[in-house]
Amino acid sequence: MHRLNLDKLRLRSDDPATAVAAWRDLAAFSIEPTLGDQLLRFLTAEAMLQHHATTALEFSRQLLAGSNATFADQLQHLAVLHEARQADLPAFLSCLVESSGTNVAQISQVAIWMIGHEHLEAAREWLARLPPRVRRTMPLPVVEADCLVALRQWQTLRGHLNREKWRELAFLQYAYRSLVAEEFGELEGAMGYWNSAVREASGQLAALRMLLALANNWQRATARQELLWAIATRFPAEKWAYLELRRNYLVTGNTRGLCRLYGALYNSNPTDLVLKNNFAATSLLLNANLPLSHQLARELFAAAPQAPIPVSTYAY
Repeated sequence: MHRLNLDKLRLRSDDPATAVAAWRDLAAFSIEPTLGDQLLRFLTAEAMLQHHATTALEFSRQLLAGSNATFADQLQHLAVLHEARQADLPAFLSCLVESSGTNVAQISQVAIWMIGHEHLEAAREWLARLPPRVRRTMPLPVVEADCLVALRQWQTLRGHLNREKWRELAFLQYAYRSLVAEEFGELEGAMGYWNSAVREASGQLAALRMLLALANNWQRATARQELLWAIATRFPAEKWAYLELRRNYLVTGNTRGLCRLYGALYNSNPTDLVLKNNFAATSLLLNANLPLSHQLARELFAAAPQAPIPVSTYAY
């Protein structure tokens, strides 16, 4: 195991000879009964990461030839065939579609891959001919909506969205309705549907993150900022949202936005000295919240009279 871990590190070596020796050593290890499958998965993924498509194809074929190959291994092989531009990709994809049967999880994964790799019409036809019970099972209605968005079949998508309620994913249904309305020039309706989506997702971190992904994909800058704001203020532990929102405000020179963000975060965590200082400093720059800003700056200075930043804020 120590040799394995060392070789995994050496794969990334800047010295070509060291990297080649590591590949050779790991390939030899892949025949070990207890480590072979796991190691072949790693080697395939690593070869793909380093854009060695031919090497990835070799390892992936070895993995599929074994008796312990999983559906995930087959899906990875599909990606390898695409990267290596292999002529047998359509045949393997057809086999994967056929073997998925009525397994919703497998259908979803294969269809998502197809949508992302320019097999849109084939994905659309496959999803349309699934048994109604399977086709209605989540997350397939969402996958089908993504396919119709990629195909820009807005009228068909509207019918798909009106077919039945998505229940626990109602917020996504509202979001897609918003996109359809926008594409048809129904701007007021689009805004109403989007607001309903955010309202349905309110208080659910996972739901808000899904809406954020859609806002990114659909290039809705204002919606993206509002969702980041909602996540940062309602879920202070999600530091990534706070950092991304702060980055946006810094890049655009939006001091008022920074002050609002720092103020909300400080109110949720008044013992955080950094937030306390940032709220006081941005408030002073805006000539806002002055009585409170003076008080906070004084408290910061009293707590750390030798620290440069609190001293600077107090001096200002």
